[in-house]
Amino acid sequence: MSLFFVVIFDPSDSLTGLKKPIFLVLIFWWILLCTNSKRPREISLIATSVAIAFGALLPLLSVLSFFLQGSSSIEYQGFVVIQGYLSLSLLILINSIDVKALHLFVKATTVLAFVTVGLYLFLNLHLEFVEPVTLFGYAFGFLWINPKDYGGFQFTQIFFKTAPFLAIPVAYFSQKYFEWHSDNKSLTFILLGISSLAMFISGTRANMLFAVLIPTYFFIRSLNRSTQFTKIFAMLVLGTTFGVILANFDIIISMLDPNEFSNSVKLGYWDDYIKIFSDPITMLFGQGIGASHYFESLGVELLITEVTLLELLRNFGLFIALAYLGFWIAPLILISYKRPNQLRWLWVAYGAYLVISMSNYFLMSSTGMVFLSIVYNECLKRRSVSV
Repeated sequence: MSLFFVVIFDPSDSLTGLKKPIFLVLIFWWILLCTNSKRPREISLIATSVAIAFGALLPLLSVLSFFLQGSSSIEYQGFVVIQGYLSLSLLILINSIDVKALHLFVKATTVLAFVTVGLYLFLNLHLEFVEPVTLFGYAFGFLWINPKDYGGFQFTQIFFKTAPFLAIPVAYFSQKYFEWHSDNKSLTFILLGISSLAMFISGTRANMLFAVLIPTYFFIRSLNRSTQFTKIFAMLVLGTTFGVILANFDIIISMLDPNEFSNSVKLGYWDDYIKIFSDPITMLFGQGIGASHYFESLGVELLITEVTLLELLRNFGLFIALAYLGFWIAPLILISYKRPNQLRWLWVAYGAYLVISMSNYFLMSSTGMVFLSIVYNECLKRRSVSV
């Protein structure tokens, strides 16, 4: 649990510096557990193969590609970047000891939702703390606080670096409230409301969209088992919501405006990537992970940009990039095939997470690899375990 809290609240490992020490302690503890146990721990061949292939082998091939192309090794960051991919080895650990990692991760991300909403309320009630908290978050690279304005709709953005993970509690509590039998529906509704609000005020367009879409999806699914009165009431609610959206359509248009700062930055990369991929060697084999590139659109040299798919291609080249695409998409197929009803919430949350991560570099970080370890562990389980 401590690893998950550090991963979520200190993803850059700049605030506490505990990510690597905790990870190493877990590995050491796992080795002791395996060697001292009377019954040998079963280590899944599939889990081990996935961790080695996508956590070590393919990243090493990318590093090798960098040097084979005769690129300069001065200030090369490949051997630093590869440490993030090695975090996928967590899959071997949690799979062999059958720990309820997903259950713990849901709890940790729910805490993230409470912290997000709590900080939002605190800063709006105590404006004098906005500047110091903002500077603190920027300094350690884990929290961004900005005033947001979409077509006149204004609010304070509270964006933790791991905000894409908020799709997890939103989807979990949505299915729990709308589809599962529960003795405490009121508490579940409150947790769903807090999680959705946290995801909404994280302020990115994708997060705001899924904060609404995920509960709506489970709400519509639940109508099959509802009474006629509930169905009529639901139609009225959906109709009202649709009317509100139409009445504020200018807000949605402003989010899609190519002149909006975030949109303009991403669109500005296009000419740079056209030049990068005009080189057939780069197109096929990539520049190598950890290889920086001077982006003329911004006038700066960057290690990675927010355009995930293009960065995947720039780093790895066409062949390995396609392998990673399959690696990312596979859990959606495995979950829908093996445990479609029990883990429908995870299927929705992971799908939303993938879409959100297409506009940032989350998937290719150590934090992203930790989450992928948890997701793949659920996909590879032989028996169903309730969360």
